[in-house]
Amino acid sequence: MTGPVLSQALDLAALRAQIDTVLRGFLTGKAAAAAAQGLPQEAARTLEDFLAAGGKRLRPLLCGLGWHAASGQNATAPVIQVGAALEMFHAFALIHDDIMSS
Repeated sequence: MTGPVLSQALDLAALRAQIDTVLRGFLTGKAAAAAAQGLPQEAARTLEDFLAAGGKRLRPLLCGLGWHAASGQNATAPVIQVGAALEMFHAFALIHDDIMSS
């Protein structure tokens, strides 16, 4: 039994940029929804700043690499969204750890 033949190279920089775009779009949408309801936007903006401060995006890249290895295709929009969700979950875990160890 043989695995899928990788028909195209995976561009990790482009994948990371796509993940960053999804994260930014999600948080911008949350800030806009809060503003539309007269609620503070600080939580979404602070999280956006936290995510923009750096990071290698290792977990979402591994998600995309796993998809690519299994399918032989570049990451699709749902795979990119799952990768972004992994990054968001990791950010929340880091924030939670900082709060709990304070």
